[in-house]
Amino acid sequence: MGESTDNSTTTPDRPTTIPGRRPVPPLEPEWLIVDGLPLFHRMALRAGPDAPAIVHVHGFGVSGTYLEPTAALLATRYRTFVPDLPGVGRSIRPRHGLDLGGMARALVSYCDTVGVERPILVGNSLGGSIIIEFASQYPDRISHAVLVSPAGGPNNLPLVRAIRQMALDGFRESPPMLRIAVRDYLRFGVIQSLDLFKAMTHYPTLERLHHLDAPTLVVVGERDPLVNLSRAFVLATVPHVRAVKVPGAHALNHSQPEVIADLVAAHVSGEPLIDPYAPRRVAEQVLIPRTEAG
Repeated sequence: MGESTDNSTTTPDRPTTIPGRRPVPPLEPEWLIVDGLPLFHRMALRAGPDAPAIVHVHGFGVSGTYLEPTAALLATRYRTFVPDLPGVGRSIRPRHGLDLGGMARALVSYCDTVGVERPILVGNSLGGSIIIEFASQYPDRISHAVLVSPAGGPNNLPLVRAIRQMALDGFRESPPMLRIAVRDYLRFGVIQSLDLFKAMTHYPTLERLHHLDAPTLVVVGERDPLVNLSRAFVLATVPHVRAVKVPGAHALNHSQPEVIADLVAAHVSGEPLIDPYAPRRVAEQVLIPRTEAG
């Protein structure tokens, strides 16, 4: 795998594991106190204290539960963390709701709490926007970034268009994924979900990738109604970004965990993303017309 991509220097006291629904093995559930509030997460440390750390960032209004299949596959190589950000899933909501900038700061506080200085960040949907906000505020604290289904921007505007896209995606996701989403959206609250969804659709995720100096991989689903592959041209002036498309819709971390895990590992290690000798290719490179930054 090459040299370590994490510069952690602290090892916090581990809290006691808790009963209840068990995450996908080898992930374990825990409660932490982050910024003075209880925060729920899943973690796996079996890769060892010297292994790079990877943090998985969920989308709007939905907990990290749907990220567990991909995270579990990567847990043998990386110290793995899957938080429910404040107010989402089981984590307690702050008195005042968090905007994207606030969620990015909460993610930094979470990383500080678990003792991770420079994580590999893997985000889905709104998680990609949070990662870019994280990078804009703390550019030296990201090792590698993977943005899976990075929604937001012109393709999702006006809001009524984004709502139709989200409804269409609902028909393309599996029943288990829909059960997770419905449960979490109801817990998060309809008004809160709508407000955060509106913030995501107005956030030009791809256009702001220049804030992310770390090596970055963008992964999109062929049947994702929220992400438009024709907008790959906005990546032309960002040479450290690669893009691939894979089968599936929006929640690829849940529907295509093996594919996403393999892409993450190849991206971090610097290996080719696409194996030309594979009997069946499940990922295809997205060609980005390169131009000089103006």
